[in-house]
Amino acid sequence: MSKVFKHPLARRATVTKLHAREGGDNDLLIIVTTLALDAAAEGFSAKNFERLHEAAKAFLAEEKELAGYVLVNRAKDWNH
Repeated sequence: MSKVFKHPLARRATVTKLHAREGGDNDLLIIVTTLALDAAAEGFSAKNFERLHEAAKAFLAEEKELAGYVLVNRAKDWNH
């Protein structure tokens, strides 16, 4: 991969291998954010969610070797 994904709403981004059930590996971009990702959650911002989503899609369009992306919250923000 020639570039690194950076965005003000992303705390971190990394590329990892996705191992498909049918076999084969694909590169997947994982974007860690502090945004609320559930539309029903308190503090959810559709505008900010869309900004990050669009930035990720644009990045994927430039980096052809990536199969997709996923937005996740920081582990310390998960409800236990």
